[in-house]
Amino acid sequence: MRRTFRHLTPTYIADRIRVFGYQRLHPEWPWLTADMVKILEGWLQPGDRGLEWGSGRSTVWFARRVASLVTVEHDATWANWVRTAIFDSGLNNVEYHVVTSREEYVAAGNGLFDFVLVDGMDGTRDLCALRAISLLRPGGVLIVDNCNWFIPSGSRSPASVRLKPANDNWVEFLTEVTAWRKIWTSDGVTDTALWLKPYGNSSADQVREKELKKTSESVLAGRLEVA
Repeated sequence: MRRTFRHLTPTYIADRIRVFGYQRLHPEWPWLTADMVKILEGWLQPGDRGLEWGSGRSTVWFARRVASLVTVEHDATWANWVRTAIFDSGLNNVEYHVVTSREEYVAAGNGLFDFVLVDGMDGTRDLCALRAISLLRPGGVLIVDNCNWFIPSGSRSPASVRLKPANDNWVEFLTEVTAWRKIWTSDGVTDTALWLKPYGNSSADQVREKELKKTSESVLAGRLEVA
């Protein structure tokens, strides 16, 4: 593929510098947009159970805030770094899986989860996002990092797709989550979105829905997409 530098505009350079500064100030935060990290920080609860495809700084960050976390990683060398970070943090609530085959990667994780993060192995995010739909409990959130690479948007982040989803699996995904509340965030370098699975009728479900709405509106302040 021919490399292009068309994204190196003054706006992108300013965005990149801002993101670099944010990451230097918050070295422990996940590599998601800052707005998404703030939204999740206000929504997560100590009793939550989570699944993430793709590990990194998010692994320790999530594990410190929830009851349990299932993590799926395909890169054995990277996994050694993450496992060391988990050990150094004194955490014992992470179920860590290293799988190298595409099929095993997508199939990892069983039961119901309060949140699922889709990231990691190239060529699997569409399949993971589709599978996550059935793994989420009502009221759970599905987070897709680099969503602008796969789902059409007006994002100014590089490599954003414009006219149609990246493939038929993403078309199916968007059809499945049509009725779900969506929160899309961007920092001009990359985008992270979440979809809220429709809640049940319990009072606890309704409280968490209100909490997510309040937190997202406070963080985004009307400047990014909430649907």
